Amino acid sequence: MSEDYQEVRREARANYVGDNVKVEVEGSKMYLTIDLEQDFGLSKSGKSRVVASTRGTLPVPANSEYKMGINVFRPVREKRGR
Repeated sequence: MSEDYQEVRREARANYVGDNVKVEVEGSKMYLTIDLEQDFGLSKSGKSRVVASTRGTLPVPANSEYKMGINVFRPVREKRGR
């Protein structure tokens, strides 16, 4: 099997959960891919910008015995001065 074909098959097994969270399960390993350049706006508190989120707790794809909850954010830079 060619490497390109294997990559396409692997991509087909990938699951996107929530905002900007790609989950791949291979055997007993779970791999997460998050694009750190994404921006989903301000958090509810307004203190940070949401980069990725599952928006709560979800079952792990391919093994619902496990649960996951992912939040990736960055603080909002304060504006100085008046």
